[in-house]
Amino acid sequence: HFGVIGPQREEFPTGYSIISPLAQTLRSSSKTSSNKPVAHVVANLSTQGQLRWLNTYANTLLANSVKLEDNQLVVPTDGLYLIYS
Repeated sequence: HFGVIGPQREEFPTGYSIISPLAQTLRSSSKTSSNKPVAHVVANLSTQGQLRWLNTYANTLLANSVKLEDNQLVVPTDGLYLIYS
């Protein structure tokens, strides 16, 4: 079972531009600007038998060139990254 903190059923319409609550929090808590890749995606609870990730919910974030492609996070630079689920 996967749990998510914050709103999880409210998806943004395609093309709707707004700063997500998570992105706002991260930006306001940071004292210096950062170009580090960052991602927070959530599990799709409606798919059974497989784990699918979503980045269209209000509490998700992909920043600094990180992409979600074919259910995989693509990070543009080498480095040490902390991954949790």
